[in-house]
Amino acid sequence: MTWIASFKRHDPIIPNKENGRPSPMSIHPASAVFFDMDGVLIDSEPVWQEAIVSTFGRLGITLDATMQEHLAGMGNVESVQYVLGRNPGVRADVREICAQLDAHVLCRIGEGIGAIPGAEALVRALAGGGVPLALVSTSGPALMAAVVRANRWDGLFRVVLSSEEVGPGKPDPAVYCEAVRRMQADVSRSLAIEDTVNGARSAHGAGLPVIGLTRDPGVAAAMAPLVWQVVPDYTALTSLVQERFERRPGRGA
Repeated sequence: MTWIASFKRHDPIIPNKENGRPSPMSIHPASAVFFDMDGVLIDSEPVWQEAIVSTFGRLGITLDATMQEHLAGMGNVESVQYVLGRNPGVRADVREICAQLDAHVLCRIGEGIGAIPGAEALVRALAGGGVPLALVSTSGPALMAAVVRANRWDGLFRVVLSSEEVGPGKPDPAVYCEAVRRMQADVSRSLAIEDTVNGARSAHGAGLPVIGLTRDPGVAAAMAPLVWQVVPDYTALTSLVQERFERRPGRGA
């Protein structure tokens, strides 16, 4: 029995062949999986939105829903620069605002932000099956370390990389390019899991096949040109990953 047989079987999800993306049976087995953190592994996107709205609110800046959607998955520096660029009358230090955002989210992590249902099971199954994993995020190194500790994920990810350690944040592909380099991964045989358009654009720009994880029809539609497939939850994601990994060389019954 293969390691993947521990998963509950689901009907396979076949990508729409009209869009030119390959079916699960026609692609190469992956050599690595690159997970985004916020909104993919932990339910922290609402916390980030709360932090952004409250922090900019103290500066007298109101962010509407369209602006918040645009910022989703974007690096802190890029987000702050974007907002301040559209509010030229507000004088504020970008790094100071970024520090306030991080402090707000770090405090909430300390209070407990749970893993998204199904996330931990998939991560542990992949790691236990010998699939190299990377955690790639626009959150700062301290936040990423806190999340790994809080969820007892130490040792599951071979690479834990923040865009702050590389330079530009998502949607720039730099953080994924560096993660691929550190993992020594073949992008054609790997996967990235992202929940935002900016994150998908970053991974796609690094040459990685991307699975979008979102229930939002608008986000799913915007992701479509960038991803292999969009799924709504970990039940569907697990099924899709099974299809990609179940014939991994050296993992026979």
